[in-house]
Amino acid sequence: MSKSFPPLPDPDELVERKSAKNIRSMFDAISPTYDFLNHLLSAEMDRLWRRTLAKRVLASQPQRILDVCTGTGDVIFAIAKQAKKQELSPQYVGADFSLAMLRQAHEKSRRQGALSCSPTFIRADTLHLPFPEKSFDLVTVAFGLRNVENLERALQELARVTHPGGQLAVLEFSNPRMPVVRRLYHIYFHHILPAIGWLISGTKAYLYLPKSVSKFPDGKEFATILERCGWINVAVTPLTGGIATLYLGNRS
Repeated sequence: MSKSFPPLPDPDELVERKSAKNIRSMFDAISPTYDFLNHLLSAEMDRLWRRTLAKRVLASQPQRILDVCTGTGDVIFAIAKQAKKQELSPQYVGADFSLAMLRQAHEKSRRQGALSCSPTFIRADTLHLPFPEKSFDLVTVAFGLRNVENLERALQELARVTHPGGQLAVLEFSNPRMPVVRRLYHIYFHHILPAIGWLISGTKAYLYLPKSVSKFPDGKEFATILERCGWINVAVTPLTGGIATLYLGNRS
């Protein structure tokens, strides 16, 4: 199915230029196998990371939740499962600029109707969200900020639509600090993962993944950027030896 889409740009070019059009084309192309590869290539750890995010953000009992770069909606569904256990009923909005990914999200929502979360999925660019100021009390994004054309502008836009005191949760890949873990991670992430991704998706998109992670700020560096863009009380929590990191902050 991915071969019906236009050829993708070189992964190095995608990382350097971050063209919204090219990034969107990449996600359109991999949408049919996106969920399967996420779970396979992370050995199901991505489910655990999203579940960790969901448990942490629900402590404040948010009523209106926005998930940007929502993809197939996995963050929303992870939060909805935890919310149901806690008898909470927040409203969910998922935004993404890839129609192909949003179609997958809609289909998944139909299949998971038992959650009764009825999310609204809309096509929108994270840099230009179609919501008034202070519309949400929780904004989430998982593995998406690496792909935006302008990181600081995106974080400022997320702050704009969050009411003061509201929360931001960012889940992103990071570079492990322990030498042994970092070495093994590097071998897998830069050599084995792209090969498996290419075999299954038929695209070079999974060469882009490790390249984009290596260019993305993480840990204290990313926390500093968050603070510069209107977020305070930033907490940084490494997950699975630092392969991923959860960042939590509040709107100033």
